Parts: sequence; C-alpha cells; structure tokens
Amino acid sequence: MSEIITLDEAIRNIRAACKRPRKRQPFFFMIGAGVSAPTIPLAPEIIRHCKRKAKLPRRSKPPEFADVLDEYSFWLNRAYGDATLRQEYFRGIIEGKSISDANLRLAHLLMKGNVAKLVVTTNFDDHLSRAVSLFGGRPIICDHPHTTARIDEASADLQIVHLHGSYWYYDLKNLKGEVEAASKLDPDSPMTMATVLNTALRHMGIIVVGYSGWERDVFMSALQRRLGVENPLSHGLYWFCYERKQVGELPEWLRDHGDVRIVAPEPRPIADVDDSGRTLRAAALDDEAGRLPARRVFEKLIAELKLDTPTLMKDPLGFFADQLEKSLSAPSAYDIHSVREVIDRVRTAKEAESLIATKLESVRDAIRRVQYVEAVDAVKHANPDEFTRLQRADLIRHLRQCVGGSSVSDHPDSVVAATDAMLALYDSLHAGGGGTDYPELDGPLAQALFNRGVALGLLGRSEEELASYEEVVRRFGDADEPELRECVARALVNRGVALRRLGRSEEELASYDEVVRRFGDAEEPELRVQVAKALFSRGVALGRLGRSEEELASYDEVVPRFGDAEEPELRVQVARALFNRGVALGLLGRSEEELASYEEVVRRFGDADEPEL
Repeated sequence: MSEIITLDEAIRNIRAACKRPRKRQPFFFMIGAGVSAPTIPLAPEIIRHCKRKAKLPRRSKPPEFADVLDEYSFWLNRAYGDATLRQEYFRGIIEGKSISDANLRLAHLLMKGNVAKLVVTTNFDDHLSRAVSLFGGRPIICDHPHTTARIDEASADLQIVHLHGSYWYYDLKNLKGEVEAASKLDPDSPMTMATVLNTALRHMGIIVVGYSGWERDVFMSALQRRLGVENPLSHGLYWFCYERKQVGELPEWLRDHGDVRIVAPEPRPIADVDDSGRTLRAAALDDEAGRLPARRVFEKLIAELKLDTPTLMKDPLGFFADQLEKSLSAPSAYDIHSVREVIDRVRTAKEAESLIATKLESVRDAIRRVQYVEAVDAVKHANPDEFTRLQRADLIRHLRQCVGGSSVSDHPDSVVAATDAMLALYDSLHAGGGGTDYPELDGPLAQALFNRGVALGLLGRSEEELASYEEVVRRFGDADEPELRECVARALVNRGVALRRLGRSEEELASYDEVVRRFGDAEEPELRVQVAKALFSRGVALGRLGRSEEELASYDEVVPRFGDAEEPELRVQVARALFNRGVALGLLGRSEEELASYEEVVRRFGDADEPEL
C-alpha cells in the first residue's frame, strides 16, 4: 500500500519540489466537489434531492448500485430526463452562489504560480475562475474537447480544464455512460480531455484535493493508464483525503503504487483518559477534527510558501484604481463616461484611507496569509477603546481563526493571547447592554474559551485551565443554542479531567455528574458523546477511589443508553465501558462476569473497521 503521510509532511515535500529551478511548474491541481463545498451541494445531497423529485411508482424498488456514480447517475436521470433539464438544474444550484473559501485560497496560490498554473477539475461550477478574476487574473478556460488545443501545460498562463464540461452548456457530462465515454482515448481525434491529461501526467506531479475518485471518469482512467507505465511520475502524486476512511475506498492500483503519497487526517480524538485512568491530552474544540477539508490544505501551502496577501485585500482601492486605468481609461480627449474623474476619486479615497489605517488591517492581513501568530501579536496588547464597535466585532470574528483546534497544539501561547483579546473586545461590546446587537459572537467566544483551557493544560497551567472551563459554564451555562450547549458539555468533561490532575477527586466526580444532569436526556449527537464520556470517566475516577460497585454501575449505565448507537464516538465509549467493566469485575474476583464482559466487546465490535475499536 502507498505510504500514508501527514499534512505537514506533504506540504514540506511539495514546497521542496517548488524550490528547485525548472522550465514549468512542478505540479498541476486536480480538484473535485470538495473544493466548492459547502456552497455547491455534494453528490449525496444531489442524490437526496433527485430522490425526492423522482418518486418511484408504488412497490417499485431502485436497482442495486455498484457505487456512488451508479446511484448518482440513476437518480439524476430519473429526476431530469434530458440533457437540457440537467443543465438547468445545475445552473440553478451554481449560479449566483458565493465563492467557497477553498476556491479563494486556491486562487491565491495560483496567482502566485509557485506550485501550479494548471488546474483540472470534474466540477461544473465556475467558482475558481471567478475567484482568479476577482484577484485580477485572466484564466484560460477549457470546458469542451474541441477547446483542448488551447491548453499548453508548459505555459505561464493560468489554465482551468473542466473535464466533464461546465454548467453553461447542455453537453456537460454527468451520467455514468457520458462520463465513461469521455474517459476513452480516441485515436482518430487528438482533441480529447484524456489527451490533455496524458500530456500533463507525463511532465508534472499531481496534487489531488477535494476529489473522491470515481474510478471510471476521465481523470481516474487517464491516471490508471499513466501509473501503468514504467516511467515514474516526475514529482509524484499527493492525494489528500477528507477523512481517513476514504483511504480504503481508493482502488488498489492507486493505493499500491510507489509514486503515490496518500495524505490522511489523524483520527478524531475520542477519549480524554485511557483505560487505566491516566489522563491524556484533552481535545480542542475543532469542527474539522478527524477531517482534512480542502481549505486547510491550501492554507497550509500558503503559510509554508509565505505568500503575500492578494493586492485586492491588501490595497482594495489601489487595486480598483489600477484595474480602472488598465480597462477604462479614455483613449481620447472626450471622456464619455468621466472615467478619469472616477479614477481620481478612488485615488483620493485611497490616500485618505492610509491616514486612518488601524491595527485591524494588520490582523486581517496576517490571517489572509495564514500567519496566525503574527495576527495575535498585532492585537494582543490593544485597547478595545481604540476601535469602533463595528471594528471590535470584526476583530472577534477574525481572531476566531487563530484559536482553532490545530492552533492549540502548535501555538498554545498564541491561543491564550488571542482568547484574552477576544474576551476584552467582547466584554467592551457588552458594556451597558450593547452586546445584544452581536449574538453571533457568543459561539466563537465559547469555543475560544474552551480551547484556551486546552492550551493552558498543554502549558502545564492547570489552575488557569480549570478557570477557563468554568468561565465557559458561567457565561453560557443557561444557553439554549446547540453550539453553546456543546461547548458547556465539553467544558464540564474537561473540567473533570483538569480536577483529576489537581487531585481533587470529589469535585471531579461532581463535574461528570453535572454533565449527566444537564444533558443526560439530550438527543443531539455531540451532547450524547459528552454524556457517554462523562459516565466512562466517572467510572474510572470511582475505580481509582476504590469504590468498585459504583464504578461498575457507571459503566453499566453507558451500555443501555448508547449500546445501539451508530456514531463512531459513541461506539468507542461503549466498547471502553465494557472493557473497563471486565477489568473491574476481575479485580472483584467475579471471573465469569469478567469473561462475559470481554466477550460482549468482541461480539459487538469484532468486525469494526474503526482503528479505535
């Protein structure tokens, strides 16, 4: 099987390849639907929509599907029976939608040209070309085999190839037969998408992001042909998987090739303590834990390459004035639209703006360049009164980027400083009751306070860690919003772990009991996970205190509550509770029951694929 490497290792390798001198860029990007999500629906959502629209006759059953492409093709054709209807459907879900963060980050990379100037994609949307145009670029677009002659992989121009067409035209390829036909080489015609790919694959490495790998489409067919020859890929292939389970879904001919580097996220952290009760590192609150979204891949590249901020963001008025001068300056003395006056007004506004520049722009600029430590340094000693109310709210939103899950382990000191700055800004907004205008800031602050607690724990500052978790509960303990309730539940669980480190066992037990009291009847999956964690951790704590019967009762409560759950995190908690139940029974000399508990683990989870199980 191909080597599975971390995101950081892959980015370092790509950067090293980009530093060597060459005639053309070392890589091209292959991007899929994950780059345009969540703005554009993914295949599962499209399938659900088409199922609702194309109701089958009573007692009719859909056929068995070999894979997602079969299912997608069947339901799309059933709901929209001809090519024009399908094109209109895709136009409806694409046109007018905002550009995804991942497409903006990728456009930033492409404009600098360090890594690649060629992008191939199975996407129908034009969001990447729009993002490039927004930054002042002019990409060459190829969305039909008859336009492939425009593509030159050695060109310095930015080029985007839509392998299956684009939503602008009815001949886009979206059904199984159409996709398979487009993947074939035509010896009678050099103008095919497959030919473009064959040429690119001979000379460049590939960076695959946001793409699930439909084995019979244009890209996968061309890639299989290329990997089947003896010559190695010039710079290898880096395949970024959104979730670790996707590694096993890739075909063997891809997984087992020596030129392929599969990049997968680390498994999502499940537990805060191990089976013997030893404290493990608490997990930061991170919506992307256990996942590797396209945006994060591009941000890592931007940060590693130390790219400058796009001019549009760094100097919007100067950028706009330059664009006007390039495109609209009057060629004659008679300026029919008074363009020169408009340009002068923009230049004047730019000069005035430079006089009132604040630290806010320094923070924004650092975050655009994915330099989060620099962003925190720019604001951590600032006085909230330096900013208007609107600027304070904007700063909180920007600083939220600096306290995410990955930043906690990489830069715990910066996470603490960023949260302190957010807290000062938040409290200044709420002084005199004015904060009711910004309820959307409650969630970011609660998450930041939680992650500050995790960061303080990593720094060995346990008393302050405990205070940070308690601050989450104090401020948001009565909130009804799901995001805030989850933060409170996580804070109470981690509070128990922190109290264990401080040797305050009775308070630790009370913290776990508080989780069960507040959220024991909750139906939200994330809250159920925290309840299961609390019950398990409570059992561990009771065992450590020698209260064996109560320990058993705590483990026994996990199984009836969550034994039928399908969520991976809950299944792990059930398995751990059953295992620890066996250990506790063994210590009590109840060997037959101990044996039965271990056998129950094997019966329930013996065929599980999850690494933790």
